[in-house]
Amino acid sequence: MASASSNAKQSLYPDVDQSHPDLNTPFFSAPTTSTGAGTATGSSLYPTVDPNELAENLFPETAEEDTAPPPQTTEETIVAVPGAQLHLVDPDRSLDLGAGTLSIVRLRQGDHSVAVLARLIPKKPHHRRGLFRLFSSGRSDGGAEQEQVQWPLTRDVAAVKLDPAHYFFSLHVPHTDHPDDKDDAEDAEADAEAALSYGLTVVGKGQEKVLEELDRVLEEYTTFSVKQVEAAAKEKSEIMDARAVAEITPEEAVGDKKEIVEEKSAAFWTTIAPNVDDYSSSVARLIARGSGQLVRGIIWCGDITAEGLRRGEEVVKKSVGPSAKPTQVKPSTLRRMKRARRVTKMSNRVANSILSGVLKVTGFVTSAVLNSKPAQKFFKLMPGEVILASLDGFGKVWDAVEVSGKNVMQTSSVVTTSVVTHRYGEQAGEATHDYLHATGNALGAAWAVFKIRKALDPKDPMHASRSLLPTSGESLRLVAACRAPAHLPSLHAAHARLLVLLHPSHPSAAHASVKLIQAYAACSALPLAHAVLESSSSSPDGSNRTTTVCFNVLIRTLTAASLHRDALVLFASMRPRGPACFPDHYTYPLALKSCAASNDLLLGLQIHSAVAKLRLDANVYVAHSAISMYARCGRPEDAYRVFDGMQHRDVVSWNAMIAGFARAALFDRAIVVFKQFVVLQGSMPDAGTMAGILPAMGNARSDDIAFVRGVFDHMQFKELISWNAMLAVYANNGYHVKAVELFMLMEKDEVEPDSVTLATVLPPCGELSAFSVGKRIHEIIKRKNMCPNLLLENALMDMYASCGCLKDAREVFDSMSARDVISWTSIISAYGKHGHGREAVDLFEKMLGQGLEPDSIAFVAVLAACSHAGLLDDGKCYFDSMTSRYHITPKAEHYTCMVYLLGRAGCISEAYDFITTMLVEPNERVWGALLQACRIHSNMDIGLVAADNLFRLVPEQTGYYVLLSNMYVRAGRWADVTSVRSVMVDKGIKKFPGTSIVELGDRVHTFHIGDRCHPQSEIIYQKLDELLGKIRRMGYNPEVEATLHDVEEEDKEGHLSVHSEKLAIAFLLLNTSPGTIIRVTMNLRTCSDCHLTAKLISVITSREIILKDTNRIHHIVRGVCSCGDYW
Repeated sequence: MASASSNAKQSLYPDVDQSHPDLNTPFFSAPTTSTGAGTATGSSLYPTVDPNELAENLFPETAEEDTAPPPQTTEETIVAVPGAQLHLVDPDRSLDLGAGTLSIVRLRQGDHSVAVLARLIPKKPHHRRGLFRLFSSGRSDGGAEQEQVQWPLTRDVAAVKLDPAHYFFSLHVPHTDHPDDKDDAEDAEADAEAALSYGLTVVGKGQEKVLEELDRVLEEYTTFSVKQVEAAAKEKSEIMDARAVAEITPEEAVGDKKEIVEEKSAAFWTTIAPNVDDYSSSVARLIARGSGQLVRGIIWCGDITAEGLRRGEEVVKKSVGPSAKPTQVKPSTLRRMKRARRVTKMSNRVANSILSGVLKVTGFVTSAVLNSKPAQKFFKLMPGEVILASLDGFGKVWDAVEVSGKNVMQTSSVVTTSVVTHRYGEQAGEATHDYLHATGNALGAAWAVFKIRKALDPKDPMHASRSLLPTSGESLRLVAACRAPAHLPSLHAAHARLLVLLHPSHPSAAHASVKLIQAYAACSALPLAHAVLESSSSSPDGSNRTTTVCFNVLIRTLTAASLHRDALVLFASMRPRGPACFPDHYTYPLALKSCAASNDLLLGLQIHSAVAKLRLDANVYVAHSAISMYARCGRPEDAYRVFDGMQHRDVVSWNAMIAGFARAALFDRAIVVFKQFVVLQGSMPDAGTMAGILPAMGNARSDDIAFVRGVFDHMQFKELISWNAMLAVYANNGYHVKAVELFMLMEKDEVEPDSVTLATVLPPCGELSAFSVGKRIHEIIKRKNMCPNLLLENALMDMYASCGCLKDAREVFDSMSARDVISWTSIISAYGKHGHGREAVDLFEKMLGQGLEPDSIAFVAVLAACSHAGLLDDGKCYFDSMTSRYHITPKAEHYTCMVYLLGRAGCISEAYDFITTMLVEPNERVWGALLQACRIHSNMDIGLVAADNLFRLVPEQTGYYVLLSNMYVRAGRWADVTSVRSVMVDKGIKKFPGTSIVELGDRVHTFHIGDRCHPQSEIIYQKLDELLGKIRRMGYNPEVEATLHDVEEEDKEGHLSVHSEKLAIAFLLLNTSPGTIIRVTMNLRTCSDCHLTAKLISVITSREIILKDTNRIHHIVRGVCSCGDYW
């Protein structure tokens, strides 16, 4: 910084009185003499900063302040709940930790709240043999002093109220280098994100207000939610009914009803135990968001401080009016300048105090707090360790403190300058601004660095001479924080530091190897992870740090990455390395999983045999993997033998067996096992159960579908996988209305869908022409930025096309960044169904021009498009090229398209000859297409042949009898008409009723022919009569011959007037605004009279009408249909 020369002219800056005792600091130093070249001597306005002293003397205190004792750490009880019973809950069991009074206590240091703890001091000693030393104080030898159990209450803790008597707590427990954690080293690789789960039972009678206060405290300090046990579960199991405990007083709980409370509590938490992960799953998400909450808190504190300073500015300006005349700055003003400096200093103290408060509750604490006795019980579980576990979170916290501190300092400078300017004029204000700005620039960065370093390492006195290189513990924490490829540079640096700090014989070297393997694997650097493993087994001193844990970590990573052969090779190399590397009960499930994925039954048998010899086959995890291996390798009966031999089966066991049978296409067996599991006392099917049964429900019976829905409805915790599975069951079985209704229920319950959800529900939306729901789904896809996603985009195209929105379908197609054959097939089919055959053919040619090879389904799409548009020559050409050029063997679908194409063009004989030369047996659809063509062109001879084959194949199919009857009527062969009808009566065959479905709002309305069940039936028929009257005046005459198309001979004109599609159109005209498109979906082909009626109604109402029948889509605009009346 430049200094003011002694020869300088009179400066506008104030002269500095060097004799003032308060100015003898590193910031306001006396002039120094330097022999260095170019250094001027004399007084200097700007501070001379000694870097060696800066960190120690940022804000020097007065003598009085130096002698003041640190704030006292105190403890206060917020709420106490007597009659509490505590259990440790994990997926296998629950463990009684004792009974007594639950206290929620708050640790305070001065005016700051340091921590809030939940604490239970049991009334009786619990001999835990040090198992809970991490969380408890007191003696562990079962002596007179009883152990207490306590845990922190922070936003990283999930607290769930299950019913009035039961609370569930789940908190993250980071692994540390503490000696108490050594027992967990072997399990670290199996549970890197450990969660501790407590089950609390409280008696309720007489302490309702206390429990209300407990809920309030939990809501304030934790992530609190209420998830009541459903009534059905209580009825099913007396264990889940909390009323018995709720009616006991605290006095009775330690008296004559003590055993009842203990028994009920143990039974409840033992029942809950298999589902503990469902409750604690939110903890990981909360921890992931923790750094963001912390950053917002730090910035908020800084903003509050700055805002307070600004408000203070206004108060000062009001109380100190401006002088009549601006004054020159004189030495006498220095005292005021000193006060301004103190304002800056004081505001920084305020910021420091508030920021320290924020840092304290996240684990960054001052040494005074660290050394306080009550706080010692708390620090190991501080969520600050979680924040430090994220490099991104660490950087954000660092930046937030620096930004907030600078913001406060800058605000202080602005406020002080503003006050001086207000009172003494612009000249003095400018001088003050420059003075404070210079000081702030010199100190801002050092202030932030000092405070953060002090916070991160409370015992560090921050001497300038101390090395800032990380210790081994810090390096290991940095290693653990590396979880993405972007973190590799930091991981390399930490790895290099560990190589310097940890000798291979160091006790922590093996643990460091595990952490490094985990980190490199998480960063997708598998070769480096493998290199760490190999280097551990070949140390220069001959020592071997490689253990089974190291192998387990790497094998798990390879398995997760689907590198199953590599995982098995690594598994095979374990035993030759010695006993320290022998596979264990964590290794074998991974190896069996890789055998299943690679379909290696022989190796799987060998591994399972080794497991049996080691007597590890009783381990549930090993058994689960063996079941899956046998099922996926085509040995479902062997899988069932393993399952049947298990002494203890949990939900995972049942899920593995259900999925095994389903995967082996033994669907009935899968459903039987599914039902056996559901009816078991205390069984709780989960998302895995729903996912496992899904493959078996592809063509399920209606009662089985209803049973699965009942299981879904009674699930206490419905994860997204469960919703997706239930949606898929409905969609795959044609329950389109129920699928859409379930999706809307999902929206009502605020369950966030994923791409699988939306891809599953879009086809039912298309089938129902549920355009508004489909459009809403498209908005969700845009909002969540789910595209590009071929699965979703293809489903969106189909939905829009099925709803008659060809333009929207084409927009989706054109916006796709990548297209596969399915994409092209979807848009070709869309144009074909809308009657735009030529455009469909052009798209097919464009697909070929882009080098994509059409598959069997693509040819079905283009052949169907040709048949809809009467493109006979094009259709023949594509059929020939399919077999000759692309060597695709025609299937029944291709033959059906060709028969329809030939027959619709009037080539009936050629169509019949084509059928006789088919390479596969003609099915009902082939003969049905021929019979339909014969009806249109009145070819009785070939029509009878087609009918005979149809009655042989599908003797109960009503539609074909009706078609034959109508052919006889058209030919005037009334005796044959009577004969056909007699056959129908004798066989009990009734006409399948025509049905039309429309969407209005979030509801689907269904209409049948002559339907009068709808609540608006009266006005619907009035509207229909009005419409028919108008079109009659336009020259409309009912096409009574249309009744011969697919209905019996009845009151023809009256029958025609109440067809379901006419009723549906009238309903939508009544309930939608002018200009709204009318969309109707039918379960049969529309008749010619309804087609004509719809065209005329579109003219008189100026509405677009879209009729979607079983064969095609009719898009009618101003009386013109997209089919060109060729249908």
